[in-house]
Amino acid sequence: MGDRQRMMKFSLKFIQSRIKEEVLFFWSDEKNPACGSVRFWEGFCDQAEDVMYLITSDNLLQCMYDPSLLPANLICITKEEEIPAWAELRERFSETTHILFVSDVRSEKEWMNYLSNLMQKYLSLEQKLILALMKNERIEDILDLCEEILDNPVILVDMSMQLLGQSHTMLSEKIPNRYWYDTYRQQYVGTELISALRENDVLTQVARSTRSLMVEIGEEPYMTKNIYWKETKVASMSVFSVRHILREEEGEILDQISELLAERAKLLQTKLMKQQTKEHQIIMNILKGQRYSEKIVKHALRNFSGKLSDGVRLLKLQDDDESGGYGMPDYITAMIERNVGYSIRIPMKDAFVFLCSNSPFDEPDLIRILSGQLTKLDIKCGCSLTFYEWEDLYQQYLFASAALTMGIEADPQKAFYEYSEYAAFYRVSICQRQTDIHLLCLPEIWKLYQYDQKTGNELVNSFYYYLIYCNSLSKAAQILNIHKTTLSYRLRKIEDMVSLDWNDGLMRQQIVFSCEIIRYIRIFGED
Repeated sequence: MGDRQRMMKFSLKFIQSRIKEEVLFFWSDEKNPACGSVRFWEGFCDQAEDVMYLITSDNLLQCMYDPSLLPANLICITKEEEIPAWAELRERFSETTHILFVSDVRSEKEWMNYLSNLMQKYLSLEQKLILALMKNERIEDILDLCEEILDNPVILVDMSMQLLGQSHTMLSEKIPNRYWYDTYRQQYVGTELISALRENDVLTQVARSTRSLMVEIGEEPYMTKNIYWKETKVASMSVFSVRHILREEEGEILDQISELLAERAKLLQTKLMKQQTKEHQIIMNILKGQRYSEKIVKHALRNFSGKLSDGVRLLKLQDDDESGGYGMPDYITAMIERNVGYSIRIPMKDAFVFLCSNSPFDEPDLIRILSGQLTKLDIKCGCSLTFYEWEDLYQQYLFASAALTMGIEADPQKAFYEYSEYAAFYRVSICQRQTDIHLLCLPEIWKLYQYDQKTGNELVNSFYYYLIYCNSLSKAAQILNIHKTTLSYRLRKIEDMVSLDWNDGLMRQQIVFSCEIIRYIRIFGED
């Protein structure tokens, strides 16, 4: 903060937005430079780069013999009836000359005082903001000053979309952009906003932009600016239309404010990162296979809100683009907690892990709801079995990881993968690392597989589901989505082709495992 010497600067476009009732005409392009002060035009010898000059219409006419020598930013006091004539003269001026024509309802001196006071208002607020930052005042008080400068409420979030702070208007007035309305209450950005950004194809632009950006979603647009500290993105600030409608030119002020806040945003982010406690590190080490005493494990997991006796589930979340857990925003983790209750969450290099109570999974619609929300966010989730002892944590992490890996390849259209559905694939994959799994398959079952390959039939699957559902024609037919008569025909065909006593327990076990091998090969191959 201490090495910042330059003051806030303003473009003619910004000045226009603040005096729009008295603006008659504006010549400009997208490269309108910003200035730090205003003064009277005193001739061609007066050419400071960061100054906008106040000039009368008569004086501007006197410069027409060589208008290319004019400075870049002019505010010309003229009569409304003279505007058509000036419009015809536009081509005689350089493209780098920007002229804001204002009404002569004020005299030169009145205009100078008015413009100087306008700039001084913002410069004074900027100095207050700098002083507040130097004094390390509360972030809410600092953001109140930002709100005063921008004349609209602001909110600051870190890169995981967790709320760092907001100006007080966010607490008392309804924000017209419904996607942001509950952010200050939730303490994180909701999934609805992210989905809307995706649907409007602006999510990547919002995430990567280095300048202020107007985002056109919801009832009212909002403006956002990513904040960087030494080229590293640490936060983003957004401003909302409450007192007046936002315009693109106000982005230049937001850009300058965000530069002032960069160091403070970095400190806030660092503080949040330090909240990743020693207990979290122990849990992460357990998930990597490290062993601790029962006492240490219980202490590390003491903040688990559920009852261990009710059972625990481990969820492992991963972005579709495999960006990992460190980059997974809090709006995603908060969505999980809204559905399964408060949980212990552990960000890892390649994923985000949740430990949550098994009780919510008793609700019949929970997995369907979770799957729908995860699909919208392009997130995949592997789910462990229910477990009742913390000593099983590492095993269940392996199970959730296996469900995620196997599920993505076997059922890429799904988003939520329960280990119980992929346990057989996991077992076969372990065997495959040791030997040729073809050799573990009963020859009779391999014969059925070859028949299926040639005819396009489903004898192996039919046999498998019939056996694992205890010879229930109804249940197996339901899973296979076929009529019981069709399944009966297939079973008779199997009896004709192979001579196996599937009523014998040991043989039944071998048949089921052989069918699991065939089902694995069909999806993952033999290599």
